[in-house]
Amino acid sequence: MPRVGASGIGGASNGGSGSGNVTGVPPTTVDAIVRWNNTSGTSIKNSPGTLVQDSGAIEAQAFVFNRQILEDVTVPDHYSVVSSDVELVSGDIILDGDATLILV
Repeated sequence: MPRVGASGIGGASNGGSGSGNVTGVPPTTVDAIVRWNNTSGTSIKNSPGTLVQDSGAIEAQAFVFNRQILEDVTVPDHYSVVSSDVELVSGDIILDGDATLILV
């Protein structure tokens, strides 16, 4: 698997667990992406301008690029990642199989 990285070859695992009650303020938008409303970890809010279709496609008003990569980013086989002006501070961009990295 090709790997583009600031820290060389390596790996990381991410995961988490938790429980609790999450609340939000209605109304909500069907298929909207949920965002945290504050730092309590229990309150969420609506994102009516950013939707996820059942196919997995994302509808958004804009995408913000020029971000620093601070952890591993894995692009699955048959997928592409599009970005501009990527700065690998730490971590790697891992391209599985025929995944594609497109820099614009």
